[in-house]
Amino acid sequence: MAEEIDVIQHLIEVEKEAALVIHEAQDEADSRIAAARAKADAEFKAQYSVMYEQLEGEAKEKMANAKSAHDTAISQYKQSLESTPKNKEAFSALMDSLLFK
Repeated sequence: MAEEIDVIQHLIEVEKEAALVIHEAQDEADSRIAAARAKADAEFKAQYSVMYEQLEGEAKEKMANAKSAHDTAISQYKQSLESTPKNKEAFSALMDSLLFK
């Protein structure tokens, strides 16, 4: 009977040691995962910042080009309107005929 108790106590000690080893391994795994996550987050933020700056620069350039093209088109349209000959008498006669029939 004493031998059985000794064997059971030995098995309990082995189980405690195994639990301790598993706990230490889990702590090590958790710390490695946390370090890897922190590294991945830092790399992501760095790459994101670079891409964001690049895309923002491209967008600003495209908006500036679009504004310039728009301003040029409006200016040309205004010039074409100003250079078009105007016949105020014919316009007035047309309005009179349309509005005051």
